[in-house]
Amino acid sequence: MSSKFIIGILLIVVVAGAFWRSSSEIKNTPENPVSHVSLPTPTPYPASHLPLLTSSPMPTPKLEGFCIYVPILLYHHVQPLDIAKKEGHLGMTVSPEKFDEQMGYLKNKGYQVITADELSQALFSQQKFSGKTIAITMDDGYADIYTYAFPIIKKYNVVVNLAVITGFLENKDYLSWNQLKEMTDSGLVKPIDHTWSHPNLKKSTQEKIEYEIIT
Repeated sequence: MSSKFIIGILLIVVVAGAFWRSSSEIKNTPENPVSHVSLPTPTPYPASHLPLLTSSPMPTPKLEGFCIYVPILLYHHVQPLDIAKKEGHLGMTVSPEKFDEQMGYLKNKGYQVITADELSQALFSQQKFSGKTIAITMDDGYADIYTYAFPIIKKYNVVVNLAVITGFLENKDYLSWNQLKEMTDSGLVKPIDHTWSHPNLKKSTQEKIEYEIIT
């Protein structure tokens, strides 16, 4: 075996050993944190290659029989957004300031705010409304409707349809019977049925459905 070959082997062993030692000494300790190790900077993803979001086309409604166009504004909670965030329903909440702004807009633009009964009667009798018509509904019967929305409703003299879950009244965060009566007596809040316990009626028996609607 030649001396040059032996020297080459020894050089390889020495270099490999030095590399192994230096890498094994890099430990995550307070005296030698791994943060001092220089890491490669990732290459930013080119903006031109980012996927583009394409909105789905709006379906064309199939109109059958007599139809009327009446937008319906649906609300659940009206309360300060910091409270809504804390209670976990920010996505279903409108602030009192925004609700005031929206009701003021309807009033100033001359919208005719109708009840659910008026809308259903118009459909059954095939009568159209004159002018700009809109309906307002508030679901479930939360207590903040009385605290924050009701004063604004009276301020602008608008009519709202309150879909009440009757079995939830007098429970925490829901209306009391007295609050519901006060709002109903004003003539501006029209209670409508929203079942007794808010079940999934598609998975309920016929007996359960009838009980939920009648109670």
